[in-house]
Amino acid sequence: MNGAEKLARRFEKYLEYVDRHPNQKFTKEDIGKIMAFHRPGYLEAFSSMIKIGQKTREDSARFLANLKTYTSHNMELVQSAGRQADLLNAEIKKHSNLLVQDINTLKKYVGFMFRLRAATGSI
Repeated sequence: MNGAEKLARRFEKYLEYVDRHPNQKFTKEDIGKIMAFHRPGYLEAFSSMIKIGQKTREDSARFLANLKTYTSHNMELVQSAGRQADLLNAEIKKHSNLLVQDINTLKKYVGFMFRLRAATGSI
């Protein structure tokens, strides 16, 4: 989940940079996308998924730590938790890929030094 959180943070930083430097020549397509980035809740679904994933991981770890008997019922619970985690990870990956595309849109409008600092993780 840490990678997804970093990705969301990077998106926010790139968007802040573009907002601070509005006197640029944006393409019509990118203007529409950037306006969509400002809609309420644009990043909230992704952030919510990250939080759910963290809670699910913590709950599963707690359950596995307290597991004393390997009954068929307990094994079904473990398998169910594994399937749920796989589905959640697939959703996070899908949203992460979309967020990378959004960052690539914003990257066109940020300065070289900012991109360099972003690449080194100092933003």
